[in-house]
This record gives sequence, C-alpha cells and structure tokens, in this order.
Amino acid sequence: MKWVAAAVSLAAVVIVAINFIAEQREEPTIADGIRNNELHPPKEAAVTTSETVKFIETPTAESIFQQQYKLNFKPVTDALQPIQKVKASSVATDDRVRTINIDGQTYWIYTRPSSDDPTEVFIGLAAGSDLYDFGTIGGDVYAEEAAIDKVELFGASYMRLSGFCGANCAVDRYIRMKDGVPVQNIYFNFPTQIGDWNHDGQNELVYSDSSMPVNSILVRFQDDKLEAVSLMELLQAKGGVVYDSGTNTFNAYIPSSDKVTSFVFESGDKLVQNIK
Repeated sequence: MKWVAAAVSLAAVVIVAINFIAEQREEPTIADGIRNNELHPPKEAAVTTSETVKFIETPTAESIFQQQYKLNFKPVTDALQPIQKVKASSVATDDRVRTINIDGQTYWIYTRPSSDDPTEVFIGLAAGSDLYDFGTIGGDVYAEEAAIDKVELFGASYMRLSGFCGANCAVDRYIRMKDGVPVQNIYFNFPTQIGDWNHDGQNELVYSDSSMPVNSILVRFQDDKLEAVSLMELLQAKGGVVYDSGTNTFNAYIPSSDKVTSFVFESGDKLVQNIK
C-alpha cells in the first residue's frame, strides 16, 4: 500500500504545479502600463532634433522668389516746353496778379487778355526790360498758393515753380538757369517728387498721372534726353504704386497679392522686389 500513497502524493504535486502554471498564464495585462505589479513607463515622445528643425524653419529671404522686371524707358517730348522771351512791358500792370522774389530773381504771375481761359494764370521771370514767359501755372483762384524753391535735379540746379489748377490738378515746372538766363523749361500737369531712386547720387523725378490710384512714373535724363516709364502699367498694380523718397522704394498694390509688394531700382534698368 506504500506505493499507492506515494503515487497519490506525486499526483497532488503535479496538480498543484499545473494549477500554478495556469494561473500565471491567465493573469491579465492592465492597460495603464502595470503588469505583474511592475511599472512600465509609456513610450517616450519623439524628440525634435536640429535635423528636424531645419525643415520647419521660416523660409529665409534667399529662399523667396524675387520678382524682377525690365524697365523700358521711352522718350518724353511734351514735357520740354519753349521759353518765350518778350518785353516786360507786354504784361500790363493791371494783369499782374502776384510778384515773387527769390534768390535774387523776380517772378511775375499774370493773366493774358488773349488767353482762351480767362481764369488761367501764367508765370515768367522778369529780367530788366525783358520777361521770360514759361507758360501756365494754374488757375487764378490758386495764384496765392503758387510757390517757388530751388532744388537739385539731374545733377544741376533748378527753380521749381509749383501751382494748382484744381482740387486734384497740379502744375510743376522745373527751370534750369545758365549765367542768369533760363535755358530749360520742364513742365508736368501732375504732382511730382524728387528723389535719387536709381541710386546714382543725383536726384531724378517721379510723377503720377492719376490721383486715385496713385501711379509712379520714373523720369530721368539719359544721353541728354528726357525719358520715362510707368510702374503701374509695368506691374499691373491696379491698386497703385506709391514712391517713398525716404527709402527710395516703390510700394505696389497688386490685386493678386494680399499685401503690399515693395520694389527697388537696380542697375541694368531693373525693378527688383525688395525682400529685406
């Protein structure tokens, strides 16, 4: 009977071992990272390295497409007007509206009885018995607002004569003197600005042929000829192009862009987008 007792004891041991193994296999895994009373930290978040950062950095100025346009200047002939030398006595005292003295010179603003427009006034330089007649300077109601100053333009000294012919109508003349005699009469029936937009160390001109939107038409002397180019037409900037004489930049309002696009002049007659 001893062998029977031994067999029963062995069977009991085997059953206990089988139950233990089964319990180990059936123990569930807990979703919060704890299994068999052990802590299992969650997977570490991906670390952003310098290799990753370079792909998400803001694009640099060099990586932005820089717009460029070729400037095709065309001759300007109607801006150069003749200077009529007449007798000062041809302007009656009663026709003189105003006298302006500046830089040792005397300018008259006067009417012309023969003029087709009786409200138009003219300007000329009185020199002894002679009068150098430059042409219109605007309307008679704006005669008191006419102004004269000395400016540097195209590498020479000019007298700038400014007047008005209406609420949105301006007259600007640039008179170049030589040995006390006027030799050049540049006329614009638009407001003008002076600035060194081509960075050559000398002032050139910018004028707008419309008040709304504002255009920027560049004017320069090249090979002793006056020539110009319209930026609003070139850039298709229906919102206008405004010249900033302080920075020598041109700010274009282009419908296809949601912000102002700035341009600068570069050698080779190019207009280049300013992305600084």
